[in-house]
This record gives sequence, C-alpha cells and structure tokens, in this order.
Amino acid sequence: MAGTQPPSNVLPDAETWKHAKDIANGYFTLAGAVEDDRMDMFVLWTDGELTIYRGASQRENFFDKEFKVQGPNKFWADHAVQVVAGDFTGDSGSDLIVRWTDGEVTLYPSVDEKGFHGEVQLHKPEPDDTWKHAAAMTVGRFGGNDKADDLVVRWTDGEVTIYQNTGTTLGRQIIAVTPKTPQAETWKHAVEIGSGDYTGNDGWDLVVRWSDGEVTNYADFDGGGTWRENKWYAPNELLTHAVLVTGGDFSDNPYADDTIIRWTDGELSLYTDGDEKGLGKDNPLVTPKK
Repeated sequence: MAGTQPPSNVLPDAETWKHAKDIANGYFTLAGAVEDDRMDMFVLWTDGELTIYRGASQRENFFDKEFKVQGPNKFWADHAVQVVAGDFTGDSGSDLIVRWTDGEVTLYPSVDEKGFHGEVQLHKPEPDDTWKHAAAMTVGRFGGNDKADDLVVRWTDGEVTIYQNTGTTLGRQIIAVTPKTPQAETWKHAVEIGSGDYTGNDGWDLVVRWSDGEVTNYADFDGGGTWRENKWYAPNELLTHAVLVTGGDFSDNPYADDTIIRWTDGELSLYTDGDEKGLGKDNPLVTPKK
C-alpha cells in the first residue's frame, strides 16, 4: 500500500494508513544501521501487502527505511485477521503469530527484512473453531519469564486468556477473566488491547481501549489476583476513533513504554515515554490533509 510521502518521511500518507489492517512492533531489521533499543513496525495492509518500517531517531520521524516483505497478496488479504510480534523462539529477532479466518494460528520464526524463514502451526483450523472467536490479541511479558512471549487473547464471550511462555506450541493457559461472569460482560467492550512496560517493574502492563473511548492501563498484568488499574482516559468520543493501539520501544530510553495509534482518518501517532498517568508525549507521524 505504498503511498506518496515527502522525501524526509518513509511512512506513507494518511489515505494509505486507512488501509493498515494491523500493526505489530518488534525487532525485525537486525542488520544495518539500526540504533539500539528501537523497535520496527510491521504492517499488514488490507490488500495483503506486508511492510516493515525500520525504527530510527526522532530527527528521522522515528522511522528511516521501508522494506516490502510481500507485495499485495489475495490470500493474506482475505484470510489474515491479526498479527502480533514477540520473542517466541529465543533468538535476537522477533517472531510473528498470525490468526487466520479459519481459526488456524501460525508462528513465523525470526521474520526480518528478507521475509519469512519457516512456519509452525500452533493451532489447526476447522473443525475446531475456537480461535475464530479471538476478538483481540497482544503479546508481552506477563509473568512467564523475562521474554515477551506471553500471548493474551480477549475472546468474543469476554473471556481473557494468557498463554504464558508461548513458543513452538501455545504456552501454559491462564484464565484471567472467566466467561459468563459480570467481569466478562465488561470485557466484551475491550475493543483494542496492547502491551508495554509503562510502570517500570519487571512485568508488563496491559492497555485496553474500550468501546466508549476509555483507555485503561493494568499495571503488571499476570492474569492472577487484582490488577492495579490506571485510568489513562475517561470515556470520550475522540478515542473511539483509535483503530489500532500497539505498544513498543521507539524513544531514547530502553523501555517498551511507547504507543502507536492508527486513527480512523489515517492519522498515525506515536506517544513516547508513557507511565501510570498516561500515554506520554504525542509525536504525530502522519497527519491527514485538511
């Protein structure tokens, strides 16, 4: 979905970003002039194209190079529902997990600017249609070990599950929100879930954008006990337009406390150095034409 952009910005324009189906942040471009502690942005477009934008300094608008992993592709356009990135294989690069329309879940190890390097089936497709009901997913470090390999799923019935220490198989299952409970009824309204290390402890936090525009940070989320809740935004109309919300590490500090938001009008924003009080500083990456 390459669009027209000024020479100083490798990111396509806002009209193009309206077609970003999903974003997964990770370390994909391990070769070349990449600054320390800068994640890259992996984008799944509605036409099936797959693109990596290499993380860079703020003076370069945080991204300095585009790699086309795959051109427009009907299979990915029609069947790839969501992509998430994490460290599932234990090497220095990031891996992708893809959920497909038929309920299949696939791991792609060590994805980089050259493309894919094998695939592992984590869950078979039909007749078991459980994963067709995965409404939202994110990956982080949620109590399993020191790697970002814990997969969190919000299901259509409001259940929330952590798969701790996911690798070439799905990890240990922890039910954080039990279905058919009042809590599950609330979680049916969790439209977007993301993750990052915003509150500074060993564990990561879960970020939720609710259907009414409220945005909540659950500090040191691990699926057990009572999570410490930080309300970043009260219910509001503006945040209902935050289509994709993904955490990562894009600023000078070495923490995954930054957040990328893709808005309904194609605007792309990077919020840096978030904490328990909020998302942090707003850095507009792509601005719609007025």
